[in-house]
Amino acid sequence: AQPKGELQLLVVVSANEVETGQVVTVDVMASSSTAVVDAPLHLSFGPNVLEFVDAVTGDFLTQGGSSVVFLADGRSRPGDVAIAAGRVTREAGASGSGLLCRVRLRGVGAGTSAVAVGQAKAWGTAGEELPVRSVGATVVVR
Repeated sequence: AQPKGELQLLVVVSANEVETGQVVTVDVMASSSTAVVDAPLHLSFGPNVLEFVDAVTGDFLTQGGSSVVFLADGRSRPGDVAIAAGRVTREAGASGSGLLCRVRLRGVGAGTSAVAVGQAKAWGTAGEELPVRSVGATVVVR
């Protein structure tokens, strides 16, 4: 049971093990019983094991046909992807569950890396800040 007003983020990887040079897809799944209009976050991982390739927005914030402002910076700080995601339509938010964003990472060195949501925020339609809870994943590069 999900507490009212909380945004839950779940990191789902396409493979728990990849070879060096292979790309792993990381889906950040969102779930909330409260309407969400903004959900910026940082995705963190071991920079000696994985590197940022690219990122795209998912369908969670597009509910009701809203456009989404989406920016992902995975180049400024190795091991950290800063993601800005927010709805253009502010009167109604997104609720239920869906894909918040998809990030692709490439294996660059042998080892094990946690892939986790670092700093994350969420706001509702009335401008209230919502608590965020997250569960990460692990990727092994061979």
